[in-house]
Amino acid sequence: MWKAVSSIENGHKAAVTQIEWVPAGLQATKNGVWEKVAEKEPVQIFTTSTDGSYAIWDMRPPPVKKSMTQLKKKKLAEQDPLELDPWAHLNLVWKPLLKATLSKGVLLTVGGSNFSIWKESEEQAIAKIPLLSVHSNDKKYTAGEWSPTRPGLILMATDEGNIEVWDLLEKTHEPNVNASIINSKLHLLAVSDSCGTLHILELPWNLRHPTNNEKSSVQGYIHREEQRILYFDEADEHEASENLTLAADADHLENILDDELENEFKDYLKLEKEINESLTV
Repeated sequence: MWKAVSSIENGHKAAVTQIEWVPAGLQATKNGVWEKVAEKEPVQIFTTSTDGSYAIWDMRPPPVKKSMTQLKKKKLAEQDPLELDPWAHLNLVWKPLLKATLSKGVLLTVGGSNFSIWKESEEQAIAKIPLLSVHSNDKKYTAGEWSPTRPGLILMATDEGNIEVWDLLEKTHEPNVNASIINSKLHLLAVSDSCGTLHILELPWNLRHPTNNEKSSVQGYIHREEQRILYFDEADEHEASENLTLAADADHLENILDDELENEFKDYLKLEKEINESLTV
């Protein structure tokens, strides 16, 4: 069964008189120049014909022409995975993690109906659980920012067009101030809406100036939350350890009961045998 056939249009015009493989390691270019190649097997065939012509046939499949888009995709696919930066999108305008400017290692995340406060820590129990998480059923938070002057103050924007001011030292279940950017004109805060209108909002004096010892109070609040998380994490580990101990004790007691029942059954068989022997006598 043949594997390949020459085309009539590009073939000899008369009968073929000779056919030979070009030696391995050599090939003829389109210009008729012989050159060395790294191929270990013959890749070309040399033919002659009664029409006075000769031809060189290349057995390799023709190279596929690729567009620049395909070449770019191939280059990206061949790139070392270690060189790819999965966090490159974080260098754009979108900033999902907001570091507190006045409190070291404290982060604010905003998304959907929630915003949360986290503490950077090597303790896994602290790093994986937020210090504070606020959820709203009737609105979504679109942006958040730490106060540049007060460590315990957070400014939140909602999809309703309102600005919420949260004071962590006063209450964490609801905002201290809920201002509409349409009705109220506040200073020192610029807010834009979906219509492309820029609103300049003015914050009152008490929201721009920290209270006495506010920074140390916020640090104390964060420390207390860390201790609370560690306490409950240790309590969960202790409870899990106790459950394992109780399970092991139960298995041990079950084995003891099985041994006692087996010994009692052996004693019963022995007594039965003695009674039968006495009756026989």
